[in-house]
Amino acid sequence: NPSSDMAYSTTYTITIGTGAQDKAGNNMVSAYSWSFTTKGQNRPPSVVVQSPNGGETWSGTRTIQWTATDPDGDTIDTVDIYYSANRGITWNSIVTATANDGAYDWDMTTVDDGGSYLIKVVASDGTLAMPDVSDGVFSIVNPIANNTQITIYATIRNYGTTDFTDINVSCMIVDQLGNVVLENVCWLGAAELFCEHKTISLISGASTTLTWTWTPTYCSRYNIYITVHSNDDNPNDVILGSMIKVVDDPATQDEPVNNPSNIMPNHIIVGLNDGIDIHALDSTISDYGGTVLDTIDDLNTILIGVEGDIQLFMQKIKSRDEVKYAEPNSIFEVAQEVTDDPYYTYQENYLNEIHVPQAWVNGWGDPNNGIVVAILDNGVDYNHEDLKDHFGSVKGADATQLVGVGSDPKPDPAGTFNYHGTACAGIAAATINNAKGIAGVANVRILAVKVGDGEGHINMWAAHKGVNWVVNYAKDNPDTVKHVIISMSIAGRPWLIEEWWEAFIFPWLIAKGM
Repeated sequence: NPSSDMAYSTTYTITIGTGAQDKAGNNMVSAYSWSFTTKGQNRPPSVVVQSPNGGETWSGTRTIQWTATDPDGDTIDTVDIYYSANRGITWNSIVTATANDGAYDWDMTTVDDGGSYLIKVVASDGTLAMPDVSDGVFSIVNPIANNTQITIYATIRNYGTTDFTDINVSCMIVDQLGNVVLENVCWLGAAELFCEHKTISLISGASTTLTWTWTPTYCSRYNIYITVHSNDDNPNDVILGSMIKVVDDPATQDEPVNNPSNIMPNHIIVGLNDGIDIHALDSTISDYGGTVLDTIDDLNTILIGVEGDIQLFMQKIKSRDEVKYAEPNSIFEVAQEVTDDPYYTYQENYLNEIHVPQAWVNGWGDPNNGIVVAILDNGVDYNHEDLKDHFGSVKGADATQLVGVGSDPKPDPAGTFNYHGTACAGIAAATINNAKGIAGVANVRILAVKVGDGEGHINMWAAHKGVNWVVNYAKDNPDTVKHVIISMSIAGRPWLIEEWWEAFIFPWLIAKGM
């Protein structure tokens, strides 16, 4: 027998001496030898994406660069190149079976602008293939062509009960890349290239669409800012300072920041002061033209449906001494800077950035140690192979139904962002050291609380119910829940999210002993 494992591509000689005997006990007449050579190991190619490799801003046509070699000396037969616009969640082909010459010119003029792009290069030796992905995300920003007239549309709506007779609406265009800075004016470090004011009147409930036309004189990426303020002596002076798109069709124009698509139609959330009975205002709500749709007794909070002027209803209900706050049932969006790609740890060095490997030296944690992370999102696939060991018999709750709370927190089967909650749960607690998927940061137990749909919309009422369910679950299960962490990865109007947590949720959690 060989004294050790045989090596690849190595010649070995076997010799049988005269001391060897056959079954009848006869010795070999003479020694016999023969040689053989082991087969070479077919190892996969080695490929490295060199550019773009993270942090770049590209536009137009740029050259993707890579190196690809084969450790066995085999020829790299083909190279396939892909791009992802969402950090590796989905991939799109750029070119297949191109030559391994280390460079490919990519025309990006038909690709959407964005800041979450990755490049993947797959090299094949005819038998085995190996990919490599950009170390970090890069941006694509295609400039607007010079001497091409563009039209800017902005819809202005008056949602209040006050008639405005003197509203000043300004359109400002600035150069995002700072290619030209005018000496006489500089705003946010960029050049103000166009600024035009319009004065309009707008009665309560009315809307109007304004247009501006402008022709750029050089290629760049431009930001369009619309500001609105009243010149009347009105305390409700407002500025809509969000960036909007440059489009040719008003139907595709982004709405202002307070548009109805950001709230559940005709829904208001009313919080009552401590000590006020949850049903104390039932008759008042009815008199004002509202209907009680749902309540959360623990939070002393009511969801009200309103037929008619929602702003007028809010003004009336806010004037009541029993009321702590009244707000529209706002819709937030799930934060989209996450990925469920199984090679995420190779694409983003986030584990090292927050020193997770050093923490793992001291232990990986235990899903049964009483530390629970509640993922309030649009559902979690609790049967996922990388997550199923982190759920107890109770998987979580579904707070998206209008009344009450359901028991199944699985995400909607269809939807652009139905993966989001599962991805967030994986980042927090995907099983470690199992050669599958990704490595979660903390080896903890998960509770999935569904507060959003498959398109990534989360309304505030569902979030209220979700937080309340988590707190009550922790209170009812002290033996298995020692510490609970609430995780919500959402985006939207940051001041509203901050006000909601700081003015209401945090004090309530503290009062509950959390």
